[in-house]
Amino acid sequence: MITTGYMQMRRFTPKFIILYPVFLIVSSTAILALAEILSRFYLQGNKDFSIEFDRSAIYDDRHIYFRLKPNSAADHIYRFKGNIIRKIRYSINPSGWRTTTPESEGKSQHLMLWGCSNVFGEGLNDNETLASVLSSKLDKYHVYNFGMPGTAINYSLFAFKNMNTPVVSQTEGKLIYFFYSFHYPRILPTLKWHKTSRSPKYFINESKSLVNENNNSPWNQMFELSSLVRRKSSLLDIIGFDWPPVNLDTVKLTAQLFESLRNEYLSRFPEGDFFVIIHHLIYPQYRKPLLSELRKRKIEYLDLTDVMKFDGVMPPIEKHPSYKDNLRLADLLSKSLL
Repeated sequence: MITTGYMQMRRFTPKFIILYPVFLIVSSTAILALAEILSRFYLQGNKDFSIEFDRSAIYDDRHIYFRLKPNSAADHIYRFKGNIIRKIRYSINPSGWRTTTPESEGKSQHLMLWGCSNVFGEGLNDNETLASVLSSKLDKYHVYNFGMPGTAINYSLFAFKNMNTPVVSQTEGKLIYFFYSFHYPRILPTLKWHKTSRSPKYFINESKSLVNENNNSPWNQMFELSSLVRRKSSLLDIIGFDWPPVNLDTVKLTAQLFESLRNEYLSRFPEGDFFVIIHHLIYPQYRKPLLSELRKRKIEYLDLTDVMKFDGVMPPIEKHPSYKDNLRLADLLSKSLL
């Protein structure tokens, strides 16, 4: 017993107290590094499909974290085991947005479509996007495609407020924002979606007003560094780790962003109408709270969650709406809103 007690006392010497935490840190780091390496090999081994995007058509903007170069084009190439299986060219108009075909000059009203890559038409030719389908279908609307891949309502609000050129000439018309529930992490944004320190980030202050955060703050710069680690880590990608979590405050922020975009739009186009299209497949627990917030703010919406299912361009690798999906959606919109 005396020997045992003596040995136990020897274990907790000052040298031990210093070295033991160092050993834990080093061994934990080594284990995480090994797990990261194995994760990368795993993801590479399961990557028969690859997607290449010509980023020469993208440039940084001091107002918005990125834009598309006016009068340019970008190629999107899909490969399977190295072989090209699909190649798409995106045409960018003089205003820096996706081209809508056919040209609809001379039409009396505007129809602005705002949203993410689903509105942009990722994986589709110029004539297959929702904007182009609606342009062919509708006689009185000049249809504008303001979709931008990887974005959400925070980007659209910031872009709308900082438009320096009068892109839209018709005073009467409609603005439709297409909201998908996977936008929530982009709105916060979470570590996965905080792409640059200039990403438009909004929050609701103590007086319940919507505020655009100063993106040069030390907190934002630290968050950007953490975001870089998150996006580069294959291990965190497999685990699905992201932060901060989506919650009811995110829903309220989303609704307030919609309200702000509506107010901005109506201040410029008093004769216009504002609508939100809802497609709420993930985070189902927040569907009803979002609709409640929209009704509270008297924002007109159309919930397509139960009535519209997208087949996708090339499932399972390309899940963006296909040309056939856009035909069905255009038909539904023309009967409901237009």
